[in-house]
Amino acid sequence: MTRLIGCFFLIFVFLNVFGGTFLHGENVYISRIVLKLIGDTTEYFNECEFDKAETPGKSMISTNNDIFVNVYPNPASTEITVETDIAFPATITFFSALGQILLIQELNDKSSTVNIMTISEQLVLYEINGLNGEIARGLLHISR
Repeated sequence: MTRLIGCFFLIFVFLNVFGGTFLHGENVYISRIVLKLIGDTTEYFNECEFDKAETPGKSMISTNNDIFVNVYPNPASTEITVETDIAFPATITFFSALGQILLIQELNDKSSTVNIMTISEQLVLYEINGLNGEIARGLLHISR
């Protein structure tokens, strides 16, 4: 019961952090975080989330079909590569399941490396914000 209450609290926090507006399947991503927190070990994915021609080992989750975003590897341990066509300079922000900001990094190139060693092992939500207001969100599993 405590976990269930905690899950509802997490959903409330995410609604407040992201203004209560979810677009392009973000509810699915948030639901996956909640399921992981209550101990579900099933890996959920929809084929439409992944580019059929992507390079093996890369993982892409984009919440906006007009923006190219490729964040890999996923799961990651020490660093990730972010490839995107968002207008630069852009920022990537990592949020915990409680909505806390864990890391903010500036992206200045179509392919940027981000050191994630300061983030503990967990499932995080990332948000990429571009110069022209573009936003892409996704999940990253950090494991060591």
